Amino acid sequence: MVRTIDALLKTNYRGEYSPEEMYKKMDVVTNGHDAFLVLIDNKGHNLRNTEYFMALSKGDKGDPGTNGKSAYDLAVEYEGFNGTVKDFLNSLKGDKGDKGDPGQLNGLVNDIAIDKYPDANMLTAKNIYAISGIQKNLPKDNVMSSFMMVLASADGETVTQLWFDPVNVELYVRAKTADTWSDWRWVTLWN
Repeated sequence: MVRTIDALLKTNYRGEYSPEEMYKKMDVVTNGHDAFLVLIDNKGHNLRNTEYFMALSKGDKGDPGTNGKSAYDLAVEYEGFNGTVKDFLNSLKGDKGDKGDPGQLNGLVNDIAIDKYPDANMLTAKNIYAISGIQKNLPKDNVMSSFMMVLASADGETVTQLWFDPVNVELYVRAKTADTWSDWRWVTLWN
């Protein structure tokens, strides 16, 4: 058995709206262009009154309105800014801030500063590091740019470092238990 939308919604199509007629909740009326659903029993209310009617179709496009004031215009009007637009734009740039802590590259790699971490033995927190500059206690002492992945236990007693030399395409590994580091071991070489 096929049911119509009117039957499913229990609506009653009443045709063209007349303010002299009484309309019941769930009646559907039209103004010749748009359709409206009656929300509350009523007589004589404006079809655009959203307390009594809900538009079921898109209405006419409204006026586009006027452009608002620019940030420059507002600064002149409300803040008393005195200068050209170029002066205003230059005023938006603040003083240089303090250098922040190493940030995240692509949300995955922590870019570290050698002046803060000059020794690879200091890298014991779980992370992936991009190392710029020469660091102590690496398997090679002449690599200016490298990567290290650090795996660590929750208590920090056991640490494993995987160090990648991108210049020579080599991978090394070492571990620390308590306060003792093992020697670096060469893992593989890609050709």
